Amino acid sequence: MTNRMWRSLDVRWVPLALAVAFLVVGLSADRAHAQQLAGQRVKVKAVLDGEALVAARVQPRDPRRSRNSGRLSGTVSRIDRETRTIEIGPAIVRWTDATEFAGLTERDLRPGVGLEIRVRKLGDLLASRIEPDDSKPGDFEILGTITLARGASDGSQRVSILGIPVEFPADLVMIPLSLFRDPDNRRPSDQFSTTVAGLPLVVGGEVSARVRHRSGAALDNREEDDRSDLGLELQLEFYSEISPHTSAYAEFKASHDADLHREGGGTSNNSEVERGETWIYTRLGGDSGFALQVGRQAFREPREWWWDDDLDGIRVYWNHFPVSLELGVAQELARVSTDDHGIDPEQDEILRVLGRAGWRILPDHELSAFVLRQSDRSARPGIGDLLAANREDDSDADLVWFGLRASGDAEAPGLGPFDYWLDVARVQGRELRYSSDEVAGGLRIDGRTRNRVRGWAFDTGLTFQLDLPLDPSFTLGYAFGSGDDEPGDATDTRFRQTGLQDNNARFRGVDRFRYYGELLDPELSNLHITTVSVGVPILQSSSAEFVFHHYRQEDAATRLRSDLDARPGGTRRTIGQELDLVLGLEEWEQLEIEIVGSIFRSGSAFERLSGEFAYGGFIRMDWNF
Repeated sequence: MTNRMWRSLDVRWVPLALAVAFLVVGLSADRAHAQQLAGQRVKVKAVLDGEALVAARVQPRDPRRSRNSGRLSGTVSRIDRETRTIEIGPAIVRWTDATEFAGLTERDLRPGVGLEIRVRKLGDLLASRIEPDDSKPGDFEILGTITLARGASDGSQRVSILGIPVEFPADLVMIPLSLFRDPDNRRPSDQFSTTVAGLPLVVGGEVSARVRHRSGAALDNREEDDRSDLGLELQLEFYSEISPHTSAYAEFKASHDADLHREGGGTSNNSEVERGETWIYTRLGGDSGFALQVGRQAFREPREWWWDDDLDGIRVYWNHFPVSLELGVAQELARVSTDDHGIDPEQDEILRVLGRAGWRILPDHELSAFVLRQSDRSARPGIGDLLAANREDDSDADLVWFGLRASGDAEAPGLGPFDYWLDVARVQGRELRYSSDEVAGGLRIDGRTRNRVRGWAFDTGLTFQLDLPLDPSFTLGYAFGSGDDEPGDATDTRFRQTGLQDNNARFRGVDRFRYYGELLDPELSNLHITTVSVGVPILQSSSAEFVFHHYRQEDAATRLRSDLDARPGGTRRTIGQELDLVLGLEEWEQLEIEIVGSIFRSGSAFERLSGEFAYGGFIRMDWNF
């Protein structure tokens, strides 16, 4: 489709046309399918039907946990003290001298007693902790990662969780966790639930407090740039299963930010209320594999390298294991926050079409394809035009990003388990950039430059865990975004990310963090980034990660897309190095604590400011409910 056709397209009709097309296809399809369940972590309430364990309710859970760990609860049917095994439902669990007993002893184990058992799958199911539970005869729950999923001709699915076979009936509702749960959030197992107008309603959310400090961002001791601030946020979530095939979700946020200290004086306070995700999700055509989601929704992928943002839009899914597809159309329809003056000018009138396809080649290996088409339909001011200061938008661009990802995990003989990833992307299109001067009453456009955009990037890495004291894990990563060796000509070959990215993920620790640097937080544009990390688990559900980054520009330039206030001189390429400590504490079901400290040392690219240091860090506490 040509740029002219894209620009003449009336955005109001695109979502409707897309929905109608997929609705027709979805209603006409009747082939049974298997959802892409392998790798998902779930909590299953099940019943024994003869010798088969049949799921009655499935709830998605935090996928960050180890696939070899989980939890069982139910009543004991048999005890064998010679082999030190417990039979609970269809599972046989063995306890050892290392098993922790809480609220009972080995002598209290007998048939009919309700137990909750934390287990690890190491060939057999081994109990790490056993405690009393109020399970009644016939009750059985299992929490763990699905390691195998196969579809049957009747639309049901046979899965394996911790080595235990479970049947998921064809009419079982399981809304993907990724639709509404930020992987940084961890909600309790049992949230508040009630009934409204005859429909079930689950209410949850979190209360967050964050203290952050940053100093030296200008890399110049003469600049008064030290700053400490406090952030408070309340997030409320409402989720309802309207029918066996339809669910609804709404989210609201209220926040307050206040300066605790600002070098040079002058502090600010700001409070706002935001509209979050608000959508309806429905499966189409029975077991056709199609689903439709309409409303403000999270466009998110695991590494957040392509996108992680909430957008107003419509999206269609199709799953037929081992293939999954999704296609969405998005454009901001209203302001997001009470603090906004209308729609953000950098997002106003931008139409996006986002597509993703996944193919699970093997149970633990996946190949994905991504595409994003961005069409900027906003008004394009001319030279001499006057804009309000709060409506500045220095770029109008019609761009396409496309690329591939290979990712997975495996175990190498003699080395241990490892994870890998490889992202490759290209961006191309046209961009119109503006320059402006501040004048009384706003900004006056004083220049326009048209460029063709042609850039590419890749990001690859490997995380492996060794059988050594403290169970350390090591990560090696390298990322590259192309530069522009001939600035000023008609073609800009710098790669730029989509603008929807967060560059936020985890290696083998419990916390997700900015994997290009917590302090510098650069965009992968005209940049080489080398990363080395060492992580260790702490206690039961905590971890510490030491991450080192080295940054070098591909082509020496004065522009660096980062959180630094200083700018390179444009004559040399070494940006510098950063060392981060990321400490995640998640020993409690509802409380999460994250502590991050960062040091950045500037390189020769900053000329007279080379060798200067910047510091930053924060502590954040989240109470989930």
